[in-house]
This record gives sequence, C-alpha cells and structure tokens, in this order.
Amino acid sequence: MASRVINWSLKNWSDTTNKSKTEVSLNKNSNSKKLVPKTLEVQFEELKARGSALAYGLSVATVGFCYLDTDLRYIYINEWLAEINGFTVEEHIGRSVRELFPDLAVGIEPQFQKVIETGNPIIKGRVYAETPFRPGVKRLFEHNYFADKSADGIVQGISCFVEDITDRDTAEQKLKANEIRYDLAVRATTDGIWDWNMITNREYFSPRWCEIIGYTSDDPDLPHSYDSWASRIHPDYYDSVMEALLPRSKFPHY
Repeated sequence: MASRVINWSLKNWSDTTNKSKTEVSLNKNSNSKKLVPKTLEVQFEELKARGSALAYGLSVATVGFCYLDTDLRYIYINEWLAEINGFTVEEHIGRSVRELFPDLAVGIEPQFQKVIETGNPIIKGRVYAETPFRPGVKRLFEHNYFADKSADGIVQGISCFVEDITDRDTAEQKLKANEIRYDLAVRATTDGIWDWNMITNREYFSPRWCEIIGYTSDDPDLPHSYDSWASRIHPDYYDSVMEALLPRSKFPHY
C-alpha cells in the first residue's frame, strides 16, 4: 500500500459575522477541510490574547514589571505593580509617570532619562515609599531598570522590575544584629571559641582562641580551617578526640 503524507496547517479566518475562527486543513491527497473543535479554538484564542508564556508569567508574578516608552508612558504593566500603584492596568496604559505620580516623578524621571541617554541599566536601586495600596505605611522597594535597544543600538523603551523587599530586609537586619551581639559576646569572654560548620567545612576561631595558642585572628600562618585545628591536637589524644567528635556510626567515611 502506498504511504500517504498528512499535512496540518493552522490559520485564522472570519465568517460573515466577523467572528474570529480557527481552521485546520487536513490534506489526505484531497482538499477536504474540517473545523477545529470548539475547545481547541477557545484555547487557541486565549493563547493569542495572552501573547506569550512570558507575558502571562509577568502578569501573575509577585514582582512588579512595566515597560515604558521613551516619553515615559506606560506601554505594559502587570497586575501586581498596578495594584501597588493604586490604578488599574487599563488606567496606566498610555499615561505618563508624571501624569499618574506627580510627586514621585521628580525623583524617578531623572533615573529613567539616564537609562535612555546612556543605555546603561540601573541595578538594585532602593527607595522607601508610601503607596496607595498601603497608605500611611512606608515599604522598601528594590528596582532594576534596563534599556530596551533596537538592532542598531537605539534605546526605544525601558523595562522596569520592582520588588517589595521590606520583609527580606527586616530579616537581614535582625540577622546582622544577632551576629553583632554574638561577636560582642565572643570578644568579651576569656574562653577561646572554635566553631566548625560540618556542612560547608568552614571554621571559625575566636580572637581569644587564636591568642591562647599564640596567634592573632588574622595571622596568615593560622588559616581558619579544619586542618589548622586538627593538626594542633596532641598525638596522645588525637584518636579519642576524633572518636568523640566524629562517631563512626554517624560518619562512616571517617
């Protein structure tokens, strides 16, 4: 039996009511045509409206994204950032930053203009701001601005990413404060402290620990390593220390 070649093609067409439809041409050595089932047609139209997987991802992300033209007018903005700004997505489109945020424009317009003029991004800028989404509350936002360039290098717009980092920054500040308190406690004691992170294999020798054995904490002859500590165990006690520190039942590779 001769083999048959089946070719599929997907195209759009309009009927007399101008309703968009999708048609599949099925060639079996003939010109017969069949309409795509309604479920597939709906899926196809939704995919077209969405534009792309990237656009859809940006629309539902918990990070703000918008695209501005060189007149600083909104061409695109996702739901998250629109809500933070206190306007709908539709209310942003076609309007300038200054129209929507006259008070903020004084500070951010020069940054946008710098990106347009130089083509260089602004990375990890930070600002405390009160937004219509949470009136009376100042949150910390981190922003990144990137120039969108044409093939010949002309800046034709700006991609802006904005993230609310208030909670992350608060956690980092607490961690830093705890580290400072720990460091002060270590420096105040007369005990030498040795700390070994068995996951990263990183060592910490307190200044007092280094002093006890005749070094300073930044002495190049005393690297903060496991070997620096293990090599200073007295030979008579080495095996018993290793047994106590690293039980074979728990660490068979030792």
